[in-house]
Amino acid sequence: MQNFEDLKKELLSSGIFFDGIRLEDIPAIDLYMDQVTTLIDEQTTPSKRHPEDKPLTKSMIQNYTKNRLLPPPEKKKYSQEHVILLLFIYYLKDFLSISDIRAITRPLCEACFRPEDGSPTIREVYQEILALAKDRREANRQELLSALETAGAAFSDAPEKNRDFLRTLSLIGILSNDIIVRKRLLERLVDRLGEEHEKQPEEETPREKRKKA
Repeated sequence: MQNFEDLKKELLSSGIFFDGIRLEDIPAIDLYMDQVTTLIDEQTTPSKRHPEDKPLTKSMIQNYTKNRLLPPPEKKKYSQEHVILLLFIYYLKDFLSISDIRAITRPLCEACFRPEDGSPTIREVYQEILALAKDRREANRQELLSALETAGAAFSDAPEKNRDFLRTLSLIGILSNDIIVRKRLLERLVDRLGEEHEKQPEEETPREKRKKA
């Protein structure tokens, strides 16, 4: 098994601190679905668990549209706003359900997809959230370092042949607990968003509005 000290160095230098896809790396022109999946596949390479992993597939995107997480494409093309929404979905889908993600993207679409009331655009929302997340990078690194140090000090009296395994198991336990706490908080925030959205009359999508115009 890998030495725990080597594991610490690997984790701290790996792609787990992926900063996200910059707005300037998302084309401002409309894209066909194949171009969208290729773009996101290439841009998320640093954060992939395995090189062959596909972050988004055609069937996923079609399912997101069917379930109203994403407005339908226009003439089979996806705008920059569509791509940004797909990135939000990509970031959330590992730990939130489809219904939870919809509770986030529906009010986001209604308020910011192509706002006409002075609300920030979805580009501006994405840019701000990305900047806020980047500002948290050092804090996240310090939290991981603390977890690594705590786990690395565990089981000091265990037989040497099992020590690295037990310390790795300790790290898994610490990080799992952190995930559970944050996931519960996320779920409560999503529930609150859903409750507030239910109080509002359902708005038409930008495409539905244009059809009536």
